[in-house]
Amino acid sequence: MEKPIIFSTEIVQAILDNRKTMTRRVIKKDVSNRFDIDVDGSVVAYIDQATGDSYNLIDIAPYQVGDTLWVREAFCEIPYKYEHILIENGHITVPKIAYKVDSKIDYTGIWKPPIHMPKGLARIWLKITNVRIERLRDITFDDCISEGMLNYGIYVNIYAAFHDFWDKLNAKHGYGWDKNPWVWVIEFERVRR
Repeated sequence: MEKPIIFSTEIVQAILDNRKTMTRRVIKKDVSNRFDIDVDGSVVAYIDQATGDSYNLIDIAPYQVGDTLWVREAFCEIPYKYEHILIENGHITVPKIAYKVDSKIDYTGIWKPPIHMPKGLARIWLKITNVRIERLRDITFDDCISEGMLNYGIYVNIYAAFHDFWDKLNAKHGYGWDKNPWVWVIEFERVRR
C-alpha cells in the first residue's frame, strides 16, 4: 500500500545522503499497560483493555512491512519570472517545482509546508522493511546512526544529537525525551517508484 509520510527539510537531506534508514513516530493513543512484554523487554502484543483480546503488533501498526511511503517535503512552485524557457519567438511557460532541501534560491514566503505536497510531486519513495514498538529512550547507538544523526550538527555525542533533534520536533506536542513515549520504529530503504 502507498502512504504519505512527512519529513523535515534536514531529515529529507539525510535521506538523500543515504544517512537515514529509520524513523520513530509517537504512538499517540494511550498504550500504557496495554502491551504484553516479553522477558527480554520487547513488546510482543497489544492487549485491548475492554475485551482482553490480544493483537499482533503488526495488525495495529499504521505502517506495514512492504508498504511504500511517498515523502512529503517542503516545496513551492517556482515564481513566474523563473518559470519560462526562452524559445525563438518568445517564451513558453513550463511549470517547475523547487524542493527546499536542495533549492539554490530562497523562496521565503512561498515555500509550502510538507503537509500540502500532493503525491504527484513526491520524488522520494521508501519501502518499509521492518516495524517494531519500543520506548523512545531505548534507542541504541546503531539506531541513532540509522536515524541520520552521524553528521547532525556539531555534536560529539550521537545520543545527545538525537535527544535534541527529537525534542526540537516533539517536545512542544507533549512527547519530549523526558516523557519517554512509546514509539513506532520504522525501518526503510529508498526505492524507485
